[in-house]
Amino acid sequence: MNGPSILRKNRILQLLASAQLGGGEIVAIDLADSLRGEFEGMGVWTPAHGAAGEEADKRGVPSTSVPYHRVLSVGSIHRV
Repeated sequence: MNGPSILRKNRILQLLASAQLGGGEIVAIDLADSLRGEFEGMGVWTPAHGAAGEEADKRGVPSTSVPYHRVLSVGSIHRV
């Protein structure tokens, strides 16, 4: 898997390691796309705007550019 998933109240977000579109990002977007019918709010977060977010958007998978350094810190996850 490309990165951790955040599960919150029937919501899963794939955290993509890169805004670029590589093998890991494609697998994560494929997984998010296939799970959209199972989970409300299925989507991907990217660390910046880029090809990975654009690919997710093309497939109808919601994507959000999130500056990870602002929401993730050692041992905790902060709300965006």
